[in-house]
Amino acid sequence: MPVNTSATPTLTGFLQRRLTLWLMLLALFSLASTSAFLYLVQKRNFEERSVRTTTLLTRQINAHIALAQESLREMALRLPRTPSEDLLRTLTATDAHALELFARVIVLDASGTIVARTPRGPVQVDFPLHQPRGEESASPIIGKPIPLGDTGEVVVWIGTDLWTKGRLLGALRLDAFSRSIQELLPEESEALIITDRFGNLIAHPDPTEIQRQGNIGDLPFFRRHDPPTQGTLNLGGTSWVATVATVEPHDWKILSLKRRSALLSEVAGGIGLLVVLLTALYVVFAFRLIRDLRLRVGDPLKALAASLRRVAAGEYGPPLPHRHDFTELDTMNDTFMLMSDRVRQRETDLKRERAFVGTVIDAIPSALFALDREGRVSLMNAAAGERVGIGSEEGRGRAVAELLPFLSPVTDEMLDAIQNGATFRHDRLAHQHEGRTLFEDVALFPIADSETAHALLRVDDVTARVHMEELMVQTEKMMSVGGLAAGMAHEINNPLGAILLGAQNIQRRLDPALPANTDTANRVGCPLEAINAYLAERRIPAFLEGIREAGARAANIVANMLEFSRRSETRHSTVDLRDALDRTVDLAANDYDLKKKYDFRHIMIVRDYDADLPPLVCSVTEIEQVILNLLRNAAQALAEKPPSEERPRVTLRTRREGDMARIDVEDNGPGMTPDIRKRVFEPFFTTKDVGVGTGLGLSVSYFIVTRNHKGTFDVTSDPGHGTCFTLRLPYRNTGALMQPEAVDTP
Repeated sequence: MPVNTSATPTLTGFLQRRLTLWLMLLALFSLASTSAFLYLVQKRNFEERSVRTTTLLTRQINAHIALAQESLREMALRLPRTPSEDLLRTLTATDAHALELFARVIVLDASGTIVARTPRGPVQVDFPLHQPRGEESASPIIGKPIPLGDTGEVVVWIGTDLWTKGRLLGALRLDAFSRSIQELLPEESEALIITDRFGNLIAHPDPTEIQRQGNIGDLPFFRRHDPPTQGTLNLGGTSWVATVATVEPHDWKILSLKRRSALLSEVAGGIGLLVVLLTALYVVFAFRLIRDLRLRVGDPLKALAASLRRVAAGEYGPPLPHRHDFTELDTMNDTFMLMSDRVRQRETDLKRERAFVGTVIDAIPSALFALDREGRVSLMNAAAGERVGIGSEEGRGRAVAELLPFLSPVTDEMLDAIQNGATFRHDRLAHQHEGRTLFEDVALFPIADSETAHALLRVDDVTARVHMEELMVQTEKMMSVGGLAAGMAHEINNPLGAILLGAQNIQRRLDPALPANTDTANRVGCPLEAINAYLAERRIPAFLEGIREAGARAANIVANMLEFSRRSETRHSTVDLRDALDRTVDLAANDYDLKKKYDFRHIMIVRDYDADLPPLVCSVTEIEQVILNLLRNAAQALAEKPPSEERPRVTLRTRREGDMARIDVEDNGPGMTPDIRKRVFEPFFTTKDVGVGTGLGLSVSYFIVTRNHKGTFDVTSDPGHGTCFTLRLPYRNTGALMQPEAVDTP
């Protein structure tokens, strides 16, 4: 079955697409790996910068807080037991650092009550800062970010203990602190956030977040146990990469931030050149790989495929080149060459076997039809094609009942047999064809293990065999009748001899020339002359002569019947055809049949014999049988001729033609049409009414002349001009010259 190559991908194309896909995946993997590597490198660089920044910032924070703590301690040492606001204002004004660092300074007594403050305004201080610690500590007391009540500035309260058990607190400004921190960042994409240990904002890129007392304590960086030092977070709708450091001993958190998009942009910028290099490398490598694939694999495979197609089409061309760049292709090539040789040899053997089988099947005289399950023809032999008048290819697929209409009565039975895988037979299936009755033997045999045929139908025309069987039966009957006629002739001869003998004796007893007759008549007183006169007056001598002639004729008929009935002994002997013809005419002259409406007494027999015709070696009884059949047929034909002035006539003519003796039996009857003339020698063909003729006479005669005597038997006839049957018998007969037949005497 042909393959739709337009819809089927080629192996080379498939490999090229797959290699291209894998190369693209490899390039994507390389880009992804490189991107991930560059991302990690950039992230690592950011982390290293963050460590440096947070280290520096931690020192600055500690230094800033230490400066603020030192400033508070100096003021605490200069405060009296009962400080006043004026004194506190004076001390603050004289301390340059205090004016820059603190937004407000207050003094608490031992109970946490505000004793003095500068500048004046509402004050909100963390509860822990209200309580003195009771002993000096190196670490400052720092609260959470709180906005001032009057200005709204966010500050972090830092305090130191007084010798009076009270506490001096300073509101450490965060704005300037936050600006100085942001100035430490090397890039605009980075930011710093400082919170206390609870996540309250101390420094932020956006000061309003500090004023709003923002808190990020819900981030994982503020877990009590094992907080992460790296991660990503979302602030203000922006994704950041963050690292966290803790400021000791204040437990503040420094979050170093970098926008994730900036980090990815840096990675993208880093891999731009790599993409260009990888693309160029990929194109060169892919082109080289595809070219090698096409030259070293694709072209050899195409050549192999073309050779396979040629072999499939039955074309065995020159072999493929043996060497390739790959062992697998060499193996395929060697295997293909071996397969091609075997296929060629097997195809040759198959063609030879198929031709032999086809010749054998075509040589079978029976018509053979291979049928499928629906009774359609899939194969016919030569006899079948000749029978239906078409070739095997033209008849393929047609219903067998369509090709052989006479099978219609048994078509259903045949289809049932095909469906059931059974054998079907029907002998002597009769049907009419061109006015003739033909007989067919039909046999159907199932075929196993076949995809195209399920049954084999054999059709044989057995018309000749059926007629021959009937002829044999009829011949047996005729032999029986002949034997009966011979027996009857023997039995008739005895009383017939007595009749002839009695008639002769009466004539002799009345003969006056015999003295005994005269003496006896005188002695009884009745002169012989008077007796003869009386008998003559009464015509008794004529009656006696009629009895004698009739008896002689009857004896002659019986003798001819005895000679004609000896058919079982078909011995050849030397025969004078004139005598044989005369005997046959004498036999036919005593034959008349009112039922068949013929009488030889009304037919003129014309004898046209060749006086120089030499004797012939033949079976005289068989030749006489042939001539008798022809004479009877002529008499019957003349009886059917319309009355006319011409008297019915049969002419017997003998001539010599080379080494053949010719006998013509010609009549002036009505003649025959061409259709009837063609069939006169067929067994059981007759133009007579039922019960009048059997249709065997001429067929038996034809058999005797052509088969037994190796001669010819022809007929010429035209409607209205009579009929002439011509026998030609060879002088050089192949039969052995036998002894003359014994003649039985009555």
